[in-house]
Amino acid sequence: MKKVLFVGEHPLSTSGNGGMMLSVLSDVDTTKYEVNIFALESTAIDPSLLVSRPLPFSVISAMQPGDDFGSAKLLKTIQKSQIDAIVMVGIDVWVYSPIMEKIHELVSQKGIGWAAIFPYDLQYVRDDWVKWIRYFTHPCVYSRWGFEMLKPVVDKVKYFRPPLHVSQIWQPLSPKQKAHARTKIFQHATPDSVVFGMVGANQIRKDPQKLIKAFAMAKTMTAVDIRLFLHTTLKGMYDLKQYSMDCGLETNDVFTVRPGTWFTLSGLVELYNAMDCLVNCSLQEGLSWTLLESMLCGTPFIATKTTAQIELLEGAGYPVPCEEIAYVPLIGSEGNTWMDAKACKAEDLAEAICKVAESPELRKDLSEKGLIKGKEWLEGVSDINEVLIEATGYIDPVKVEDKIQAVLFAQHSAAGDVFMTTRCFKGIKERFGLPLHYMTSPQYMDILENNPYIDKIIPWDNKMGVKYQVVLNPHGDRIAPGHWGRNSNSILSDFYWKILDVEPDDFFIELKLPSETIIEENGTVDDWDHDPIVILHTTGGDSHYRIYKYMKDVHEGLYHQYTTVQLGGQNDYPAGCHIDLRGKLSFREAAWVMSKASMAVTVDSFISHLAGALGVSQVCLFGSGNSAVVQPKQIKGKLICRAIDYTRRCIGLGPCSASVRDCPATCTGLHNPKDILEDIKELELDNNNEIILRISK
Repeated sequence: MKKVLFVGEHPLSTSGNGGMMLSVLSDVDTTKYEVNIFALESTAIDPSLLVSRPLPFSVISAMQPGDDFGSAKLLKTIQKSQIDAIVMVGIDVWVYSPIMEKIHELVSQKGIGWAAIFPYDLQYVRDDWVKWIRYFTHPCVYSRWGFEMLKPVVDKVKYFRPPLHVSQIWQPLSPKQKAHARTKIFQHATPDSVVFGMVGANQIRKDPQKLIKAFAMAKTMTAVDIRLFLHTTLKGMYDLKQYSMDCGLETNDVFTVRPGTWFTLSGLVELYNAMDCLVNCSLQEGLSWTLLESMLCGTPFIATKTTAQIELLEGAGYPVPCEEIAYVPLIGSEGNTWMDAKACKAEDLAEAICKVAESPELRKDLSEKGLIKGKEWLEGVSDINEVLIEATGYIDPVKVEDKIQAVLFAQHSAAGDVFMTTRCFKGIKERFGLPLHYMTSPQYMDILENNPYIDKIIPWDNKMGVKYQVVLNPHGDRIAPGHWGRNSNSILSDFYWKILDVEPDDFFIELKLPSETIIEENGTVDDWDHDPIVILHTTGGDSHYRIYKYMKDVHEGLYHQYTTVQLGGQNDYPAGCHIDLRGKLSFREAAWVMSKASMAVTVDSFISHLAGALGVSQVCLFGSGNSAVVQPKQIKGKLICRAIDYTRRCIGLGPCSASVRDCPATCTGLHNPKDILEDIKELELDNNNEIILRISK
C-alpha cells in the first residue's frame, strides 16, 4: 500500500479549500493508498464535527506558534516519514515559498512524488511563481485559465477539475420553498424587489466596496426596487456598513446576517434560491465556487470577466469587463508585495445590475443556461486516483491484466462534435483491430445508435479511462480550451480524423422514422416524400449569442412555395414554420426529417453539419464563428455561407468564436432575410456541388 501525505486546509474547516480537500479525500481509493493529512486551519473548526464526523485518516496540525503554515514542521514531517508522495491541495504556490527549495531537495533525495492541485489567478506569468511550480513533479492547476497561462512555460502542468463539496445538495428549490426562504432571509424585501447577493470574504480580491458603489449607482438608474444582500463580515478589510452610508444607501437597501451568524451548507442553498441574482466582482479568482453553486441552484449571476471566472461565465453568466488597473497583496520571491491586477468599472457593474433587474426574461435565460453549464461542469471533474497513480508510481498488476480489451473513444460533447467523430470509426477499427466503445454524455448517445463500427455506447464516466487498453480522447488531450480553431487551416469536420491520424470515412447517422403521432399531425409519410420541404433553424447552441431572430421573415417568403419545417431544441427561437418540431425529435429522427428536405437555412451547429452530411443544399448563417473553419462539410449539393462584414460591423474586426461575451452586437442576427431568400432562389436554380462565401453588409 502506497503512503501519501496530503497538505492543505483541514477537511472539516468551513473554507472553500477545506471543502475541496474533503471532496478530494472522499474519492481516494483507500484500498491502495494510506493517507495522512498535514492540516492548515485558517477557519475555526467546530469541535462537535470532530466527534460526529471522525476522519478515517491521521491528521497532523500544521499550526505552530509564529508559524501558521507550519513550514518547519512540514519539513520535519517529510524528512522523518516514510511516504511515497506529497499532494498539496488548494494551496497557493507562494504559501511555502521560503521552503520550496528545501522540499524539492528532500523529495529528490528520497524519491518522493510531489503533486500539487493549486490555483493560478494572476493575469500574467510570474517567473518566481513558475520556478516554484516547476519544483512539483506533478503540477495540476485547477482552472483552465491557469492551465492556458502555464502550459507554455511548465512542461508537465495538467488541468485538474476538483469535485464540488457535497455537490448533490446544490439544486433549485420548489417555488413554495423559494418563497419561504426569501421571506425568512430577506425580511425587508417586497415580493417585487429584485435581490442581488454577494457571498464571499471581505477582502481586497473580492472588491466588495466596488459592488456597493455600483449598487448605489444602479439605484439611481432604474425604477426597479433593487436590494443588496451581503453574506460577509461588514467589518474586515473594509468597513462596509460605513461605506454603504457614504454611498447614500439606506438601511433597507443593504442587509446581511446578524453578526456572528453564518449559513450552514443547507442554509446557503436556501440563500442562493432566495436571491434573484448573485454578483461577484472579484479582481481575480483561482476558482469561484460561489458561481458554480449558484448555477446549480438555478440562480443567475453577474461576474467580472477575469481569470478562472471566464470559463464559468461563458455561456452561463452575465459578464462585466475587467480591465481597470488594480493591485492585490501577494507574495513574490522577495516577500510581500502588491501585484498587478485588473478590476471592473463601477459604471459597467451598475449597468449590468440594471439590465438583469429590468429583464425577468434575461434572468430566466441566465438561470437555464447556468443549470446546464453547472451540470456539465460536474460531469467533467477529475479523478484524484489518476494523480496518485502517477505521483506514487503505483502499479496494480491485476488491473493491467484485467483492462478491457477494446478502444474507448471519449467525446463528452457536443452534438455536432459527436456526429463529426463518426468519420473516424472505420479507420480506428482498422488501426487497432479491437472492439470500439464510445463514451459520451447521455443526451448525445442517440446519435451513435446502430452505428456499424461501434460495439458499445456508454454514458460519460471520468473513471472509465483507466479500465481500457486503448483510450482516444482527442478533444480532451489535443484540443486546448478557449479560441481553438478560430483561424485553423482545416475545417472543423476534418479535425478529428487528422488528429487521430486515420483515413476519413463518411458521416453516419441512422435515419429513424419519427413517432406515428408526429407523422400523423403533419401529413403522411408520402407527403414527406413528395412535398417540397425547406428546413429552417434559428439557434446554434447559445440562445443569446448565436441566434437568428428573423427566420420568420424567411418562412413568410417561402410560405406559398414550400412546406417549412423548424428543427432544433425546444428553447430555440421560433421561426413560425408550417411544422414546428423543436424539441420533439431525437437526433436520428431529425436526420430522417432532414433527409426529406429540398433545402435548408441553418445557423452554425449540429443541424448545419447534418444538412451537409446528408447532401441537403443549404444557406448557413455565421456570426462569431469563422466560416472558413466551422462551415459544414457539404457532401453534395450547394453550400452558401453567410458571414458578416466584420470590418464594418464588428468591434473586434474578426470572428471571436463567441469568446467576447459582452459584445454589444450579437452578430448572427445581422443577416438580412431578403439576402437569404435570394440565396434560396439561387439554390433552386443551381444546387451543384459548390461552396460560396457571401458577406452580409
